[in-house]
Amino acid sequence: NVTFRDAYIGPFTAIMSAVEILGSEIEHSIVMEGSRITGLTDRVTDSLIGRNVTISRYPAKPAALRFMLGDRSEVGIS
Repeated sequence: NVTFRDAYIGPFTAIMSAVEILGSEIEHSIVMEGSRITGLTDRVTDSLIGRNVTISRYPAKPAALRFMLGDRSEVGIS
C-alpha cells in the first residue's frame, strides 16, 4: 500500500511499498519501503531514500536543520 495526498510525484521516480508522501513533491528519486515524506516546502530531487526513513518539516521557530546520518552519508542543501 502506498499513500499520496496533496503530493507531486514527478518523472523517473520509483516508490516501493508502504510509503507515504503527504503534502510534498518528489522527482527523479527512489523511495524504499516504509518511508514517509511529509510537509516539505521544497521539492525532493535526485535522491535515494532508504527503508523506514522519515523526512518531515516542523513549522516551529526558530528554524533549524536537524540530521541523523550514517557512515558515508551525503547531504546537499541549496
